[in-house]
Amino acid sequence: MSLFPLSPLCCPPLNPTPVIPLLMALLTSFGMAGTPLEADMEGPDGIRYPLFVYAGVPGGIPEIPVAVRASDFGLPGDGKSDASPAIQAALDAAAEAGGGAVLLPKGRYPIDQALHFPSDGVVLRGEDRADTVLLPRFAGSGEGTPPVLSIAREENRLRLDVALDGPVRRGQTRLSVPDPSAFEIGQRVVLTALPPASAIELLGDEGREHIAKGTYGSIYSYQHFVIREVNESELVLDRPVRLDLTREQKPVLRRVDLITGCGIENLSILQEVDRRNIHGIRLHNTADCWIRDVTMKRIGDWPVAVSRSMNFEIRDSEFDESRSMGGARAYFGLSFASDGLIDNCVIRRFRHVSIQLASNGNVFRDCVIENADINFHMHWPYENLIENCLLDATPGPDPDERSRGSYGFGIYLPDHRGGGHNPGGPRNTFFNNRVISTWDGIALGGGATFESIFAYNVFDIAHSTAAVIKPGSDRSLLFGNTFLLRDPHRRRAGGFYGTPDAGELTGAVIFPSGMPSELRVENNLFYGAPSEGLFFPEAPEFVRDNEILSHWMRPAGQPPAGAVSLAGT
Repeated sequence: MSLFPLSPLCCPPLNPTPVIPLLMALLTSFGMAGTPLEADMEGPDGIRYPLFVYAGVPGGIPEIPVAVRASDFGLPGDGKSDASPAIQAALDAAAEAGGGAVLLPKGRYPIDQALHFPSDGVVLRGEDRADTVLLPRFAGSGEGTPPVLSIAREENRLRLDVALDGPVRRGQTRLSVPDPSAFEIGQRVVLTALPPASAIELLGDEGREHIAKGTYGSIYSYQHFVIREVNESELVLDRPVRLDLTREQKPVLRRVDLITGCGIENLSILQEVDRRNIHGIRLHNTADCWIRDVTMKRIGDWPVAVSRSMNFEIRDSEFDESRSMGGARAYFGLSFASDGLIDNCVIRRFRHVSIQLASNGNVFRDCVIENADINFHMHWPYENLIENCLLDATPGPDPDERSRGSYGFGIYLPDHRGGGHNPGGPRNTFFNNRVISTWDGIALGGGATFESIFAYNVFDIAHSTAAVIKPGSDRSLLFGNTFLLRDPHRRRAGGFYGTPDAGELTGAVIFPSGMPSELRVENNLFYGAPSEGLFFPEAPEFVRDNEILSHWMRPAGQPPAGAVSLAGT
């Protein structure tokens, strides 16, 4: 069930220009035009979007029968004694039985040791979400402190890297490899590669250093697949490749060993002790795993961390407040994660909802995110979808206060010269969201953010511009959005705009470092746009049918029927 239906709270503008005929006319020149690829879909409006059909657990989250009851393993019921030995023993017993659910009855359970899932197919299920409560209280040792619950395979026991001979094209489902016999049907693999030379040229010194040293910031592609066929000279993959990769980017196919089919369901995690280094839930090297009907409140640091995982689901859950708001803290974070579905969740009072480190194909749908930003935080995340969400990126009552929550931008893709935070990748998509921000509605940092799509979003912006856009955002599209600019002349402190006097940057859409090529700004409404003009320093080449109004007077409408996300269909 959706958190809210399409309504004036969270829907795009009712624009006087007929949408579908106009967009069909644009397809011949929009950046994703040309021969349709298996990696694309035609949206309900005629725009060609990336294909987001693979997100989530294939076939949906299964209903796993109870195999073990935690109450059979000496589970204390006094609400004071450490319950972690009994719960861990029950998880181990379920693994020894070949999988199944561990039922945790109603009660309050202090946790003095981190809990881990020992093998595939194990589920921890509370009897009642409101009344089955884990109370983490263990002392930590800094960043090395394990999370309360960990579904992880720490070692990749099947690692085998195979360099590909030739280029890889977006939309391919067949890959030529030197020795296909090294792979098996059903094997999970990852396609990795370095960034393209065109993106590296735009980086700052620290970004180039990542590339030179081969750190995690040098990984541009990290897409998971399942092998469907093994032929004499090639492998057939279960989903299309999402990036064009040249031979110079050194594409490599890697076998991976993932823990599968585990879940956390129907319980709460409440941290009552005031400790800042306790983490919440971690999914690492997983496939087809899930978090469902979970409440987490006041966790010390990272509430949810998903890394090197594929086809996960996080749904119908609430995550509220972290006790640590400093840098690299309080993230709901995805890193090297493919095809996850985050559906009908509430995420409040964190620093970032961070999509980073080559994460791709992930879908946030029907979510409420408050006092946190959607932040494509660093290092090339690409082809992710944010759809029908309420994004309240205001960090707190003082717009200059950065210690609480987000940076204050509505949607943030980092600056291509932003030090160690290399930029986002291509084709990240934002469809039919309501966005509330302290500063700029869109901060599109350039670098490799080409073909980004912003369609039918409503932005309520307290200060500064509708969008600040930097070089490398070529062929991106802003279509059918509504921007309410309440104070367009005040700028955020700091160097994001790339000029010592940001007050000189007039306009509602600004290009402080140069103009991207083939940028489309079409059919948008701007309320409260500054009198100096809509664009600074000049309008992009492809501008049509935008409208400037002085008052917020037109009700929001709806996009053409349908949605971009096809996950779970």
